[in-house]
Amino acid sequence: MRDRDSIATSGGCTWDWWDGVEDEMDRLNHPHEDEVAITHLDVLVERAERNGISARDLTAPEGLKLGRHTLPWVGALKSSGIRNRPGEGSRAYRLYFAETTLSHRSLLAAKLSWKCTSWADDKTKKHQTHEVKDAVGITERYCREQGCDCRRIVTSP
Repeated sequence: MRDRDSIATSGGCTWDWWDGVEDEMDRLNHPHEDEVAITHLDVLVERAERNGISARDLTAPEGLKLGRHTLPWVGALKSSGIRNRPGEGSRAYRLYFAETTLSHRSLLAAKLSWKCTSWADDKTKKHQTHEVKDAVGITERYCREQGCDCRRIVTSP
């Protein structure tokens, strides 16, 4: 499997959710928040469980420039918010996930993140780097706690 591919594109996956991720999605799935964007992410999660998602719905692997030689493979499902927020613009959401060995075709929803479309490029880059590092750390902690492993990638030195 190429680094940019995921088992989520083939379907038949099961999801486990890191603490708080599902609650945050539920909170944002409201007409006064970003219901359309979160509903889109929910549909992608369901597609990964059933027939698979399109490769266009996925960015992977994330975190190649974190300065580590090996790290957990982390992908992201993306969705754009439509609610315009004063001073922020709209939000672009990412559901960061990993592939684990907990069960057959197992995915971990590690982190829900968003960025504002009005942010400057340097702020966006710093924020996304922090969020990817967090998702990588969550994946490692989850695997330690569950006694499983995850798909890993080797980065170029």
